[in-house]
Amino acid sequence: MFYYTQRDMLCQEGACVMEVILPGLAKTLKPLRKGRKQTQKQMAALLGCTEQHYQRIEYGTINLPSTTLMFLADFFGVTTDYLLGRTEDPSHGGNGE
Repeated sequence: MFYYTQRDMLCQEGACVMEVILPGLAKTLKPLRKGRKQTQKQMAALLGCTEQHYQRIEYGTINLPSTTLMFLADFFGVTTDYLLGRTEDPSHGGNGE
């Protein structure tokens, strides 16, 4: 059974095997936020989380639910692939669409 601890470690049967981070999100989210002239506090309110939790999202140090990822993509008018750093084109996915 897999689960995430508070330290964002992927653990299986008590043995942590890797730290979970999203470097692509860390690269794209802050410039998008600043382009919309939003503060981290405003983004946290929009997502219904604390400012500290939003900072962790922006730094790419926690995993996001797919619904949050989709919300952010829609809010910024980009694809989820762009948010995750899987493509450099904000308007198209990385699968040839």
